[in-house]
Amino acid sequence: MNRGFSLLELVIAIAVLGIIVTIALPRIGNNDKLLLTYAAQQLTADLRLLQEENYNMAFGSNDFTELKSPLRPQMVFFNNKNCGYYVVRGTKVIRSFSFPSGVQLQGFYSSIVFDKNSYTKPQHINLVNKNQEISVIIDSAGRVRIQ
Repeated sequence: MNRGFSLLELVIAIAVLGIIVTIALPRIGNNDKLLLTYAAQQLTADLRLLQEENYNMAFGSNDFTELKSPLRPQMVFFNNKNCGYYVVRGTKVIRSFSFPSGVQLQGFYSSIVFDKNSYTKPQHINLVNKNQEISVIIDSAGRVRIQ
């Protein structure tokens, strides 16, 4: 009785293992792009929330007394070891978000404020992670999108 593997069996096993690695490796390496996309989607959602809160303050229902504050909500960025932003009204933090590890703001951004019609100056907010970049764009009509 022969108790070893034949050369053919070893070649087939290595080929199957190579196919599995070829399929799995791009998914592991694409994690940086997923983190960048997640950060951009969260930033976009919070910018839209900020727009909606400003619009509701100006034209919303009288039923919500918390909307009667004279202070407009704004987004304030922090760019230290952990990069991210706060959504604040006066000194009250409504929401805070820290970007995932490795995701940074490219350039300097202090704050974003929308007027009562949901307009602000056009801006490009660039997020980078290693060699990849994604932009969150606020155009002159107040539309927020990811590019």
